[in-house]
Amino acid sequence: MKPENTYRKLDGEFKLDLNYLGFFSWNQFDSEFFENSFEKVLNSNLLNEKFDNQKKNELLISKINETNFGPFDTNKLTENDFKKLNYTELITEIEKYWKDENWGDDLPIFKENIKYVFNKLEFELGQKEFYYINMETINNQKLINPNFYSYFVSIISIEKNSNKIITTYFGLD
Repeated sequence: MKPENTYRKLDGEFKLDLNYLGFFSWNQFDSEFFENSFEKVLNSNLLNEKFDNQKKNELLISKINETNFGPFDTNKLTENDFKKLNYTELITEIEKYWKDENWGDDLPIFKENIKYVFNKLEFELGQKEFYYINMETINNQKLINPNFYSYFVSIISIEKNSNKIITTYFGLD
């Protein structure tokens, strides 16, 4: 019998800008669950899973074995720290963040990374729920210390009526 939280890593990618102005990472999983829930994802180690081409199709037994998810302390994160959005709301949230006046030379890289990942993963297609978190809008008590990220955004996509989960990360550290 398989453990309750079993996921299979299907694909993924990591890219660091040549000038070190940002990175992105995405991982795609399927699950043994008929219906995925964000709570199950949050209580797993999927947020900590790094892209490794050698792990494609490998079964992963989900357990939290790290306490850091980017700049976040996973022991302090709750479902309420993420905004549940549909695709249109997600685009609006990201475009609003792009208008922040504190951006520098890293903004074009962030925009390029977002567009690349969204097109690659066809985020606009299908019935998906998105869970968005941005380190700049979360309580500082939930961040690791020291926090060396300039920015960090994550979007978790859960396909309704499917077993597909996609984790995406965009940041600069």
